[in-house]
Amino acid sequence: MIVDLAKVSPEGDRFIGQEPPGAMDLSSEESVEIREGLRYDLTVQVLGDELLARGRVELDLACRCSRCAEFFATSVFDGHFDLIRELPEKDRLIDLTEDLREAIVLGFPSYPLCSDNCKGLCAQCGVNLNNQSCQCKPVEDDRWNGLQDFTLE
Repeated sequence: MIVDLAKVSPEGDRFIGQEPPGAMDLSSEESVEIREGLRYDLTVQVLGDELLARGRVELDLACRCSRCAEFFATSVFDGHFDLIRELPEKDRLIDLTEDLREAIVLGFPSYPLCSDNCKGLCAQCGVNLNNQSCQCKPVEDDRWNGLQDFTLE
């Protein structure tokens, strides 16, 4: 999102739009697929030698579930986007794309789940337990067996 400072009124202007999906530059991220462009609704104002931008940003995407590894649709939303940036002396065009991208990336879930009830994958055979059950038997944890004969005297 490029703002031409020469066209921003002293009271501020509202910018509503969408950046293309490629603007997010998440091609190296394998656990996220961008579904649509980044949407924004911002009020931009020049205050002295600073730019103030406030509003909301939102992105529809698909995340890989941390339990079952399936992709699921979700959205990331920042309803309180606030940016104060010092204005450059010469350039009158300001690109806010990286700031919008950062706000969205910070909103990504750290442990994305397709649902709170996701059963995940079987640790032995790898089957998705949300779709089918498996015949694996629980693995016996024998790490503490050596303490059975331990007595205090």
